[in-house]
Amino acid sequence: MAETERLIRTGVRSVRGSLLVLVLASVAVAGASLVLPHAIGKALDAALVDAPAEGPLGLTWTQIAVGLLLGVGVAESLLALSGGAVTAGATARIRHRLLSHATTAGPRLTRAIPAGDLVSRTSAHAEQTGAAPVRLVGAFAAGIPAVGAMVMLFRIDVWCGVAFLAGLLALSVLLGLLVRTVTDVTEQYSAAQGEVAGRLTEALAGARTVAAAGTLDSERARVLEPVEDLRRHGASLWTAHASAVGQSAALLPMLEVVVLGVAGWQLSAGRISVGDMVAAGAYVALGVEVVNALAKLLAYGQSRGAARRCVDALEVPPTEYGTVEELTGPGALTLVDVRVGSGENAALRGVTLHIPAGASVAVVGRSGSGKSTLAALFGRLVEPDSGLVCIDGQLLRDLSPAALHTAVTYAFPRPALLGGTVGGTIAFGHHRPGPETVTAAAEAAAADGFIRRLPLGYATPLPQAPMSGGEAQRLGLARALAHSGRVLVLDDATSSLDTVTELQVTAALQRSGTGQTQVIVAHRASTAARADYVVWLEAGRVRGYAPHATLWADPEYRAIFGTGATDPFAIESLYRTEPTPDPLDGPGTVSRVPWGTS
Repeated sequence: MAETERLIRTGVRSVRGSLLVLVLASVAVAGASLVLPHAIGKALDAALVDAPAEGPLGLTWTQIAVGLLLGVGVAESLLALSGGAVTAGATARIRHRLLSHATTAGPRLTRAIPAGDLVSRTSAHAEQTGAAPVRLVGAFAAGIPAVGAMVMLFRIDVWCGVAFLAGLLALSVLLGLLVRTVTDVTEQYSAAQGEVAGRLTEALAGARTVAAAGTLDSERARVLEPVEDLRRHGASLWTAHASAVGQSAALLPMLEVVVLGVAGWQLSAGRISVGDMVAAGAYVALGVEVVNALAKLLAYGQSRGAARRCVDALEVPPTEYGTVEELTGPGALTLVDVRVGSGENAALRGVTLHIPAGASVAVVGRSGSGKSTLAALFGRLVEPDSGLVCIDGQLLRDLSPAALHTAVTYAFPRPALLGGTVGGTIAFGHHRPGPETVTAAAEAAAADGFIRRLPLGYATPLPQAPMSGGEAQRLGLARALAHSGRVLVLDDATSSLDTVTELQVTAALQRSGTGQTQVIVAHRASTAARADYVVWLEAGRVRGYAPHATLWADPEYRAIFGTGATDPFAIESLYRTEPTPDPLDGPGTVSRVPWGTS
């Protein structure tokens, strides 16, 4: 709860000037509305009974009433302008904080909260949170006439004031209960809304797969499944509103009748004047405007519910970096008893592994064995729940962001094409390489040919450069090569390439990666065969760590690639290999020299 209020105050701090204008304008409108019935009553008495027409400052009561009406008009204009400025400024500040946190927390946040839900929190929920100050000020401002009307009724007649106070206390109890209810229901409604957004985002991202598989009906049902919860929570929300309006509608007319009845009784007894009677009626009408305060408080409850959703996203801890700015080693990677996840859902279970500097290592295994999780550890895209991850003996968590991103680069199976243009997406990264480096990286990734056929070549805007999956993958490879560090991680980054192109890219990687440590998540036997060593994962554990040719003797290893046939790249008759020691010591020295050569 405290974090919710703190987030709302974060938005307020960025709009203090506009908020001050909002408060002053709200108080001015409330104050003028409160004084206006009194001025009208005095003007009426001056006209009907020989009462003094002159009021404060030498002005007549009629002039004062007209001036108050004009003042209310100006103040309401300021109220609208400042209210819009406060909502826009506070929303921008909260969104900035959410987006900054998202970039800092990185993949950790998108694993905790689906992308669609996160977009919903950053857009609609942030806007509702940003509107909280305006709603709260509006509620208090709407309450000022109610309290002031009670004071003025006491001033006109004690019994009128007592009758009004009794009704006001009943409304206050109602307000407190309803705000709490609306806050809880709004949070539940927002959660269901975020679930729908998350599922819809997943469905849209996989639209081609859904269409090809003919699963449109089942996918539609999956996306719409949370809509029933959305409808139920929405109905609860509007039921709470309807309950508030209904109870107020029943109570307020009764209150007005009672107060006017008391005022009429006092008028007939000669204790108040006709002007007082008119003023009392106006003050009762003004007092029942407490319904506006109720509506604004309910809206504030909605803002608090939305703020809770934003706070949940902000509570996902960001990635913390160290202060080591430079690595001096050649790129050896070490994992010691690393575990990711817990219980049966653990992706990696006590993995201990040493990858020598300059080695090319393929990571293979069945789906769900932990390949991508292992690859993600080296760039801190995933944090281990226990164990150590080191590069050249230095813990990754002790590295600064610059040191980590300079040392480790990635290419993914479905790369995000960022950077505006084709050349810009290759240059996109922690530093911007020059045109020569970009072109060389594209040539190495077998992307230069299709890029030059585009209308503007490397300057072609991405929306004007439709690409196949393989072409997009080659751009991702080119980006990794353009920022290449001492460790290159290819997470299934050649899966969409044809065999010939993959051979070209692999040859280029071997030429450009001399002395570079390469970790390659592989699904093809040929890719594993071209690596120096293979890490064979099974159920989150290292089943084997040796050259592909050595592991190929195991039929269960061959089954990973969906074949029991002989692998032309790796049968033991083609290569001389040495046995593999403990994984922490590395796979040892391996001679991959074909028989019959020196």
